[in-house]
Amino acid sequence: MRSILFIKLLFVTGLFSLNASASLIERDYLGVTGGVTYDTESQLEWLDLSFTRTMDFNEYQDYLLSLNDEWNFASSDLVANLFSNFDLNDEVNDDFGTAKVGNGYHYYSSPESAFINVVNSLVILGESMSEGSNFFGVKGFTSDNVGNGYEQYMAYYSNSQSIGVVALADYVRAPTGKGIQSFFTYRQSNAMPVSNVNGPSLPATAVPEPATLGLFAMLLSFMVFRRIKR
Repeated sequence: MRSILFIKLLFVTGLFSLNASASLIERDYLGVTGGVTYDTESQLEWLDLSFTRTMDFNEYQDYLLSLNDEWNFASSDLVANLFSNFDLNDEVNDDFGTAKVGNGYHYYSSPESAFINVVNSLVILGESMSEGSNFFGVKGFTSDNVGNGYEQYMAYYSNSQSIGVVALADYVRAPTGKGIQSFFTYRQSNAMPVSNVNGPSLPATAVPEPATLGLFAMLLSFMVFRRIKR
């Protein structure tokens, strides 16, 4: 019976390891802690969304030129791949709650904790909602143009956690500089610490890797098993 329990603990440990993402690493940029997120799988760096909040399209283009750091406006395909690190795709997720369809987005009334946790993890890319609204989370334009607007990727919840919203490219608006608008911005990485133009190179801050988390969880499982056995 105890052996079966131990096997179950190991199984849970394995699931925990698989669900942990090790591909994203925070780096400091322009004096901002975690101003860049490095994706080790795609070899791309992502500029924190907070850098481009409240800009209209022309201001954004001028800003990229002023940085002179090889930043580019990201396509929807690139952002979709980035969001896959958080298990977010264009399918409704029943674990997030009961979904309702809106115009270019879907939302969860009283979202489950699983959705809240995903959004809380997603803001490693830059929290871009709370300063201009009663919501918390991520919202940004991609370079995919539709008519006079651009596609947006977003995931956020209300401060009361009574509603959660997701849109993955189907929500199209014009960038007019609103407080909740920002732009997904990327560049190729050389996998080195990002240089701060106002000082020396700043270190990278790694997100815990699955192997590390898995070993910790296995040790914890073993300790629990030993305690039960006694």
